[in-house]
Order: sequence, then C-alpha cells, then structure tokens
Amino acid sequence: MEITELRTPCLILDEKKFRDHCNWMKDKCKRLGVNLRPHLKTGKSREVALCQMISQEGPATVSTLLEAENFFSWGVRDLIYAVGISPSKFSRAAELIKKRLQA
Repeated sequence: MEITELRTPCLILDEKKFRDHCNWMKDKCKRLGVNLRPHLKTGKSREVALCQMISQEGPATVSTLLEAENFFSWGVRDLIYAVGISPSKFSRAAELIKKRLQA
C-alpha cells in the first residue's frame, strides 16, 4: 500500500524512534523523581499506550469517556479523565469507577 492510499486520520511513525523516545521519557521522569502520566489520545491503541506507560495498568490520561472505556477494557486501571465533565456523562463515568473498584 502506498502512503497516498492510507485513509485519514491514521498514525504513521518510525517504530524505533518512537520506542527510543518513550524509553527516554520514562528514564528522564524516573531520574527527576516525577510520575509519568502520558496522554493516550493521539495513539488510541493498546500497543502505543503500552510503550508510553510505565506499566500496563498505567498511569495514563484520556480526554474522552470512550477512550477511558477502551483503555480500561485493555487493563489500564490508573486513568485520569482530563477534561471538564457534563452532568449527562456522570452515570457513564460512575460505571467506570464502579468497575475499577470491583477489579
């Protein structure tokens, strides 16, 4: 497949550079004594998230409840929903919290 044939949006990256950058980021945070909580919005995939996070359970940040639900279903348990929440989303967010407490 040619790059011009790809449907957008899609993610194209140099895997080695990406992995090297993720490792550099994790090492730097560790040296500085700060917690790394990557935002998982751009990659939107389990494989990218696993490379970014310090463990398969997180921590991580998301910006939609759909992202939170998907990453939770893949085993990420330490999630922050990093946007304001409207009252119409309370029950959906509460359901995720309930699942987290049961896990």
